[in-house]
Amino acid sequence: MFGVKGLPIDKYIRTIGFKRLAAQTWSLMRDERQIKIFESYTKGVNDYIASVSLTGDDASARLLPLEFYIFGIQDKIRPWEPTDVISLINLINLSLTWDWTQDFTREVIKSQSEEMRILAEELIPYNANFFYNLVSVLDDSDLKRMGKWSEKTLSERYFENLEKLRAAEPKRDAT
Repeated sequence: MFGVKGLPIDKYIRTIGFKRLAAQTWSLMRDERQIKIFESYTKGVNDYIASVSLTGDDASARLLPLEFYIFGIQDKIRPWEPTDVISLINLINLSLTWDWTQDFTREVIKSQSEEMRILAEELIPYNANFFYNLVSVLDDSDLKRMGKWSEKTLSERYFENLEKLRAAEPKRDAT
């Protein structure tokens, strides 16, 4: 990124081929609604970038992230494309699963012996069973006392209030 060569994460992302994967994903997309969403998001990003002005009569309060000014690239931004949005989604997905190497290492250690399995579970107990057994600090009696208790599921309550939620959304032009 920013013309700096040799950054490990940059090499990793280029090796994975985020740009290539995004282009393939975009070329395979057939759902018109999804295509319109990606195109609208892209248009919004480009409109925001175009509205940023620091000088003259058209100066705005909108700014780009600080690193654009630090590296002097605020005037070198190419227009966004839907593939950029897909690449960003892939980057977010990668960051949400960044600990896969730790999970893999823990499983390798556990497979070495029973003693290593016990030690790994004691030192790094974060697995599906560990999280399943975590409990909320709020229980049913707390929710009832707060007036938040319901016999209905969260999705049932969501669909009951869907029209109210839609009415409260800001109106957007999807074109």
